[in-house]
Amino acid sequence: MCPTYTNVLQNEGKEVTLGIERLLIAAKSQAWTPARIFVDSVLPTGFSDLGAVVEDSPTLTVSRTQFQLRTGIPQILRFQAVMGVDGRFSIQLHSASPRRVQFAMGNFDAVNMVATTPWPVVSTPAPTRVQLTLSASLSLNVGDYVVTSAGSIITSQNEASITSISAATLYFASPGLPNTPAVGDNLTKVTGVRLPAGTSQLKHYHLIGVADFIDGVQIVHEFQDAMPGGEWAESIRPTENPRVQLNYDALGYTTTTYGSTSELIVMERFWFPPVTS
Repeated sequence: MCPTYTNVLQNEGKEVTLGIERLLIAAKSQAWTPARIFVDSVLPTGFSDLGAVVEDSPTLTVSRTQFQLRTGIPQILRFQAVMGVDGRFSIQLHSASPRRVQFAMGNFDAVNMVATTPWPVVSTPAPTRVQLTLSASLSLNVGDYVVTSAGSIITSQNEASITSISAATLYFASPGLPNTPAVGDNLTKVTGVRLPAGTSQLKHYHLIGVADFIDGVQIVHEFQDAMPGGEWAESIRPTENPRVQLNYDALGYTTTTYGSTSELIVMERFWFPPVTS
């Protein structure tokens, strides 16, 4: 006989494990078909990985407001009904990048302050490499940040830092540019990035939290419609690295996945078993 005070783990301890959750983000309109996500290889179409997180910072809360009817003496609970549902997701990133802060602000894309003359990409584009037109005026150096775009350079988010230059070919550390430029796209040096706090604009995002566990299990939290929360703070201290705080409130959407009727929900939780082949 095994007494309850020994508190033996079930399933040979397989229900106890450790993991870290990262955040993927896209526009609300971007669809996702539920499936295991491999963040180190192929991301879901349209989603960006926001990078390393402060490991104990991800917090997901879902709360229900319930109507309760009690009758009798003494009063006994006789009836309950859901009156409201709220969801909130918070996470911190190890970053000081304006490309990350713009998702915390949630109003406008970051605006690039750039060198005046862009160079056209001429051949061999790749996330970690672009070749430009050879020119004596190629005033780019290792360590410079550059952006590429087929359209407006000012609003482009396709940024990387130069790690080496060979002739007119620029190289970037892996993973390099978020999107591979095309021949004919423009490239220029970023001299600064500006972001507004305030404004009357608020963006809607599609969030996916991906948590891989050391036993091979993966848990995914999906918010199909989320907006930045009402408070954001930045603390720059000499005792810790810069961090970006992200807070999102979940908006409701309907699904028929869980029955014949349409249900209003704020998020879904997916569990995927270890990959065995």
